[in-house]
Amino acid sequence: MLTSTGGVAGRSAVRSVPPLTAAAAAAAAAAAGPAPDAPRQRQARSAPPPWQPPSAGAERRSAQPPQPGPPQPTPLRDGLRQLPGGAEGLAGWRVAMRAAVPVLRGAVAALLVIAAVAPLAAACVAESVTVSPTFVKPAKPIEESAFDHEGVVQHFDSLAVINDYRPNIKSTFSCIDSRGEADDLGTPGGDFAELAAAIAVYLNTINKSTAEYGEISDIFNAFMRDVVSKERPFYYHTSDEKLRKVFHALGDKGVKPKPTVLPTVMPDEVVLRNLWLDALSEGHVQGCGHVRLMMEKYAEYGLKSDEMPRQLIKAFYNFFWHTPIGSAERQKINYSVMQGALAGEAIAVVESKGECAGWSPAMPPSHGGSQAFVFHQKAAEDFRNQVVAPFFVNYAKSKGQNIDLATFQKNLQSLQAQHLAATLKYLEPANALPIWPVTINTKQGNDSAPLPMPNVAPSGR
Repeated sequence: MLTSTGGVAGRSAVRSVPPLTAAAAAAAAAAAGPAPDAPRQRQARSAPPPWQPPSAGAERRSAQPPQPGPPQPTPLRDGLRQLPGGAEGLAGWRVAMRAAVPVLRGAVAALLVIAAVAPLAAACVAESVTVSPTFVKPAKPIEESAFDHEGVVQHFDSLAVINDYRPNIKSTFSCIDSRGEADDLGTPGGDFAELAAAIAVYLNTINKSTAEYGEISDIFNAFMRDVVSKERPFYYHTSDEKLRKVFHALGDKGVKPKPTVLPTVMPDEVVLRNLWLDALSEGHVQGCGHVRLMMEKYAEYGLKSDEMPRQLIKAFYNFFWHTPIGSAERQKINYSVMQGALAGEAIAVVESKGECAGWSPAMPPSHGGSQAFVFHQKAAEDFRNQVVAPFFVNYAKSKGQNIDLATFQKNLQSLQAQHLAATLKYLEPANALPIWPVTINTKQGNDSAPLPMPNVAPSGR
């Protein structure tokens, strides 16, 4: 009899992410359908005067080291001199201070890094949001409940303040699943799908026709070491519905007691562990529609089989289960379980323009009863070109292989466009939703956020 073991998985924060569009947005003019109203912008209320960085002179003055001079008496030093064995006490004090210097320097350096990054992120704010009056037509007839232009405007208008800007190349990418309620940068399938597509390009580049677990696991672990951190965790999601299918399947295979929750630690028994890994890596139980379709219709995604994504899922769970709960390594995983039905009513391809280049506004796909698939296409492209592709060039070099960076970047973007097109063709309800280009007009102002904008009910015009 097989016995199910393992702790109870913590409740994951719901996140966003089904597959959406953007590559096709270029064809908007040809395939676009007119929207009922002209472009409408959401204007932010006036904010305090723009934030100004300190003057160069002030920076130079603050950077000057203190000038040497004669030692000055201090209460601590004088007190040490007056203690029994004062000279020895003072010498010990000096030794302690010298030992503390590296620690203090490290703490100051960390504070300087935080101070350098935080002001820029805090200073970026959406001055206005423009929803294009035209959209890209979906693969299927438009769903009756799909948002029209006014509906998309309402979705973004109701985000009172858009000021959570994140660097494109140093941020986690969640899935564009419309159920996500957290502020995120979104791409189809999140980090998991970004890595899976890049592995496919890598294997093709080195003329490898098979995807063996050892190699896929080695790539995943290297990516977790070189790219991922607890500040920039790796994202993978499923859904409560699909996990229940896994539990039923394991019960049918004789696991006792029948599982009712995902373990947070690796099952001890090897046979049981493999049963869990096999069940969790089946294509039809993937809670991410983009990943599920990648496995079920692998040829449409430019893959030779579903073996590579299957082995990558196993590598993910092996990493997740082997890391102690609460450890820094466990904090490098952002594992989310989506709750409820996928009810997105629009696809929004979001791009930030204006100031704060290289940063994008994180936003929740689901809020106030409104769901939309939100794709940060430009941010994802930056991540692929500046992080993922260089990682694989370096990984190949560590294996004695030479890969041309520009060629890898080109092939990766091409495969990702193929993946996006396939998901927009097959994933419901996204394949029956218009694709709306949305421009976030960004300004780098002061540190304080503008006053929240009221969420005005439709006028009924």
